[in-house]
Amino acid sequence: MTNNADSSRDAKKKLCTCCECGPEGKMIMPHLLRSHKEREKASAIDATQEAVVNASLLPILSEGSVPRSASPLAPERSKASRPSSKPIKSKSKSPPAKKNDTKNSKKAPKDPNRPRILKDIAHLEQCVDSIMAGLTAPTRLIFSTPPSSQSPPFEQASGFPSTLNHGAHALDSSSLENLSFLSAESQLFDIHLAVHPESRDSVISERREMILEKIEKTRLKMEEAKGAQWEKQRARSASLASDERGGPKILTIDTGYMFRSPFSDVHPLYMACNFLVLVLHLICGVSKSNCDFVLASLGVILQVAFTLAGVEQVPLLKGLPKDTRTSLDRFALDPVTTSYMFCPCCFKLYDDIAPLQSHCTHKETPTSKVCGTAMTATRTVKGKQFTYALRRYFSQDMAHWLGRLLARPGMEEIMDSAANRPLADSCSNCDDIWDAEMFRAFKGPDGKPFALSPDGEGRYIFGLATDGYNPYHNRTAGKKASSTGLYMVCFNLPPELRFQVENMFLVGIIPGPKPPRGHYYNHFLDLLVDQLLQFWNPGVHYSRTVLHPDGKLARCALIPLICDLIAGRQASGMAGIGRNECFCSFCGLDKREIENLDYRTWAPRSFEEHRACAEKWRDAPTEEEREELWDENGIRWTPLLRLPYWDPTKMVVLDSMHNLLLGLVRRHCVEVWGMSVNHPDGDGLEGPRWRAGKRMQEPSDKQKSAARIILEKGSPSKLRTLSKASLVWLCAEADLPYRGVCRELVDSLLKYRTEKKIYEKTSSQRLNKLLENACGAQVNQDDVAKAERCIARGDHKTLAALTVHTLAKCCEKANIPYEKPKARAASMLIEMYPSHLLGPVAAEPEPMEKATSKVPVVLGSGVLRRARNDMGNTDLPSWIGRTPKNIGTTLHGKPSADEWRNFFTVSLVITLIPIWSVKGDRFKKMLDNFMELVAAVKLAHSRSTSSELNDAYQSHMARYVEGLLELFPGHNLAPNHHLALHLKTLFESFGPVQAWRSFPFERLNGVFQRTPTNMRPGQMEQTVFQTFIRGSALRTLLHHEKFPKELRSLQEPFDKAFSGDIRGTLLNDILSSQKSTRVKFKPGHLQRLPTSLMSAFGSWAADFTVSNPPKSLKSVFVAKFDLKGVVFATHEENPKNSYVIFLEDTSGEPMAGRIKYAFTDPRNPESDNLLLAMECWMPLGRKHAKFDYYRQYPVGGGRLYYDSFEAELRIVPTSSVISHVARTPYECEKIGTPCVHILPLDRNLGQLTLFGMPRRR
Repeated sequence: MTNNADSSRDAKKKLCTCCECGPEGKMIMPHLLRSHKEREKASAIDATQEAVVNASLLPILSEGSVPRSASPLAPERSKASRPSSKPIKSKSKSPPAKKNDTKNSKKAPKDPNRPRILKDIAHLEQCVDSIMAGLTAPTRLIFSTPPSSQSPPFEQASGFPSTLNHGAHALDSSSLENLSFLSAESQLFDIHLAVHPESRDSVISERREMILEKIEKTRLKMEEAKGAQWEKQRARSASLASDERGGPKILTIDTGYMFRSPFSDVHPLYMACNFLVLVLHLICGVSKSNCDFVLASLGVILQVAFTLAGVEQVPLLKGLPKDTRTSLDRFALDPVTTSYMFCPCCFKLYDDIAPLQSHCTHKETPTSKVCGTAMTATRTVKGKQFTYALRRYFSQDMAHWLGRLLARPGMEEIMDSAANRPLADSCSNCDDIWDAEMFRAFKGPDGKPFALSPDGEGRYIFGLATDGYNPYHNRTAGKKASSTGLYMVCFNLPPELRFQVENMFLVGIIPGPKPPRGHYYNHFLDLLVDQLLQFWNPGVHYSRTVLHPDGKLARCALIPLICDLIAGRQASGMAGIGRNECFCSFCGLDKREIENLDYRTWAPRSFEEHRACAEKWRDAPTEEEREELWDENGIRWTPLLRLPYWDPTKMVVLDSMHNLLLGLVRRHCVEVWGMSVNHPDGDGLEGPRWRAGKRMQEPSDKQKSAARIILEKGSPSKLRTLSKASLVWLCAEADLPYRGVCRELVDSLLKYRTEKKIYEKTSSQRLNKLLENACGAQVNQDDVAKAERCIARGDHKTLAALTVHTLAKCCEKANIPYEKPKARAASMLIEMYPSHLLGPVAAEPEPMEKATSKVPVVLGSGVLRRARNDMGNTDLPSWIGRTPKNIGTTLHGKPSADEWRNFFTVSLVITLIPIWSVKGDRFKKMLDNFMELVAAVKLAHSRSTSSELNDAYQSHMARYVEGLLELFPGHNLAPNHHLALHLKTLFESFGPVQAWRSFPFERLNGVFQRTPTNMRPGQMEQTVFQTFIRGSALRTLLHHEKFPKELRSLQEPFDKAFSGDIRGTLLNDILSSQKSTRVKFKPGHLQRLPTSLMSAFGSWAADFTVSNPPKSLKSVFVAKFDLKGVVFATHEENPKNSYVIFLEDTSGEPMAGRIKYAFTDPRNPESDNLLLAMECWMPLGRKHAKFDYYRQYPVGGGRLYYDSFEAELRIVPTSSVISHVARTPYECEKIGTPCVHILPLDRNLGQLTLFGMPRRR
């Protein structure tokens, strides 16, 4: 029985490993185990209090000093967990003083533990000193209950409270910004508790009083800092409250969370794995399932690596995420967005909140019918029905996006400095949009220049772009759709930053498959305008920015609307270019007068009239009335007019990419000249281009004969009945311009037959005599003249309104019986007029001049073959895109805008000038006309503008259009020709086109199309929207100031891989627009100067002679360097990047050559400035210069040089380098010496216009 009881008792025992039982542990009964645990817990509390005394209580006053293993948030200590307020007792007790000891009452006894106690107090005193030395005024504190204008003033507490961080002035313990302050306060409180109790030992008592005084002084200092923060925030709240009383409420955005580092308490190994997977998913387009596999693979690789290294890292590997969504959550990349559902028919937006609205209830006008389109559908999943919206639209919150931008280190300072640029006078160059008239003259809500922001306020200007893209990327047969993106760009950022993906604001993506037509687009603009109105007045207040820890008010404005013609007209509420009356958004010229090139006669549009027409359309009670107003004015309401400052007649810019490159340049090559490798070269006078199976097919021989008879004998009304094809044929036969509409063609033919005297002069006299001899009643001579005009021009309505006597006499003398009613008599007179009243026709009309050639194209097989050969022989720098050699064929497809520019302004210039200059008068005229457009395109895309360059552009463009009308009589002017003549006004208002063209937004369309989606309309746009914004946020993390040092070596390969290849795009114009002349290069080792370089340097350096050499004859030689975002190289490193044009130091004349050496100044070899040793081409002599046909075109033509170099090197600083050049070998029999053609590729003509034009340094 006893053994059974013992065994049962042993079974109940449990292992205890407390300090008393030892690390191996003992088996004890449960009640004893509880007792041991309670004693262990009490000992732990005592040990904690002892550690307060013995540990080094260094203050944690900055976020950077927090240990990596510590939590980033300091939890508030509860009353229960606070250490006891009783002082720690000394381990050695002093003997109690005797009450009746008179000797001890006169002199305090010496405490036997004095050395140890004084040592403890000294240690505590050192901790307090450390806290005091590190105390600084906090930049910002977050209170649990933020102070308002009604909050009482701050009152300092007298002594330490019983509960720390409690009461009306308590700080938010979950805020990262309070961590340092709360940590220091907590440590000071613990030190105060650890101070020994009063002692009768005078030395101990004196030291105790000293440390308590220091503690109190430190506490008061912290209270003062806390009170200053309280009063500052209270005053700010009162200021905001006063602003709110006078108008709309200021929106306040708490940006504290935006300053939390996602890298705190994260092991670099985790960071590397997470970052790799997110780059693959968000930037490379790898699917989530594949990224999950990458995460699992990384875990296996690390496990194997640790095992082979003999390192136990199981806990570390357990923290590695296994799902991509975990990595996304860790970095907090998601934006603040709002979801809406919208009607698939009228695009009206509704709140996306359950229960979802099933049908659209929108009415266009008060009298319109309810739309009634279904907006939801149901699906069954596992037996349960779910209702979902058919179309959803996600809109990003602009206020939070701007807050994130201002929270990025360095960005706020850059953005605020944009408006502080020095004002440019009228004679100086305009280098950016901030130098132009529009931004400088723009007024804020206070009536003062918007750019001049008050202290503590940010003023930011944005541009809006909208463009459609095919979400199927033309890869899915039969699926044609369009989704529409809305983008914004902040012009306060410099050109090299403002168009980077991570700095652009994606407003939203409107799902397809069909884009919103007409005014349906207004529903989406309304959402954006609501936010812009808040930003305009009263503004948005951010609780914290990098430069303003106490908060900052931001105001924003939208100025330019940057779109192609179709999207721009839709967003601004204007009619398209197809209308006759309203085809131009800048002036009121009628499209039928498009050949009027005198811009001084173009009346500009009035904003007041535009707004009145828009409001009238908006307030129309019926849809029919809206249609009538639209047909009459071509103007409708747009939400952008809700912005009190926005003027559509001045702020809708014309995109140069679509207007000049994809418009005029492409049209000139393909439609004006004709371009085909399947036809021989021609002169462009082939006559009308008939199209088989089309409306403009060539008339038959019978139709041509009938048209000729009507021209010679028919009335104007008969002439008007001819088809356009017949009228075009008649005009071409008569060598008349055959462009324009039928009315214009008829007017030309009537004028022609009058000038050629096809009618006899006696015809009108005979008609008058017949009318005068009319029977019976006298006929008023005015009526006779009127009848003559009416009969001659076939005006039936006016003729029938004449008197019966007048018509009767006309019929009698014309041998026509008079029949009632008058309308019938009038018809008979008009019908019989050619055969009875027309005088005898001249024996034979003068023969009509025929076209001299029937060759269909100008750029035929011969020209294109030679152009391809020249392309292969031309050396271009690496940043210039190569023109496809098969351009002009169906093999290449659709050339891009930059390909058209390079082909037109580089390849064709090199090829056409030498062959057309000597081919004949017509080809010379076509060459001159071509070079006028080349010069206009180059001037329009200059990276800086001035009044001189603007006038030069206008002159070149006007002469080009005039020459086009003269050389190609059958070519109709397009709206782009007229609009191009308005670009001068936009240059004056907005500066260089690099700031306001649509290419950066077109580039985003390509990014959207490359994003993997499920190809379901309404869902794929959401995927693209979220992926793009997350990817943009991820790019910013790589350059975050707290990015782990161990991983910063990833920055350079990341930028190299994902910054994009900008060759062959217009992006190189933007990223190379930097004004800084600072040279970037990798430093190398010092080397001795070669003899040839030493001689050249001696000739160049004024203070260098053989008798007075520099201290060091060595320099750092570099193979390549970066200047203004463009890479230059020595000829040995990269020949194509070594050919440049530069200014000669003494004369200031442009010279061309190649870079032989790039080296630092031997007088200061450690400097960052480089010198270049140039091998310069020999210029042509006078007797050969007359055979250089290129130099007759100063802008865009280039110049010939001998293909040999000067004997001596020339030393120039990098600041003298203008640009790269295109180098092409050239053979000329009349010169007899090998030459090279040098074509400057400078796109900053505001700095220098080469070869004959005025230069400005």
